[in-house]
Amino acid sequence: MQKILCLLLLLSCALAFDFADLYYRQRVSGNIIVVHKKQKYLKLYRDGRSCRYPVATGKNTGDKQMIGDLRTPEGVFRIISIEPSGDWAFDFGDGRGPVAGAYGPWFLRFEEKPWQGIAIHGTHDESTIGLDDTHGCIRMRNADLLELKKLITVNYPVVVLP
Repeated sequence: MQKILCLLLLLSCALAFDFADLYYRQRVSGNIIVVHKKQKYLKLYRDGRSCRYPVATGKNTGDKQMIGDLRTPEGVFRIISIEPSGDWAFDFGDGRGPVAGAYGPWFLRFEEKPWQGIAIHGTHDESTIGLDDTHGCIRMRNADLLELKKLITVNYPVVVLP
């Protein structure tokens, strides 16, 4: 009986996420990126087709509350710029100093409401994909990011779900 209840609960959660995808796709004429934080994937909807990519999200779960809380914000956003980031570096505070290529080849910056510096970007360490490992951004494998970048434009809508 307990197994059946668990299965029903899992099925209802899966359906809820599918309905959330459908709801947001209808609101923005079908072209949208939907990020599922808990399931660690990003789904691109474009021209009636979809592509799914694994991602990493914030080290801490839940919706972003303040700068530095290591959470990925939830809500509806737009990509305001697509910036080359292959030569950017980041210091992860692990004593190794700045790491070149930490953001991968592209930085797909979200509108700043109210958080600054949130984006979809690549990585220097693809073993982190599928984990709670970022400072708040959505991290992708570089090859996936290159593919995604070819399919979107500035102002592309993004929905980040729990």
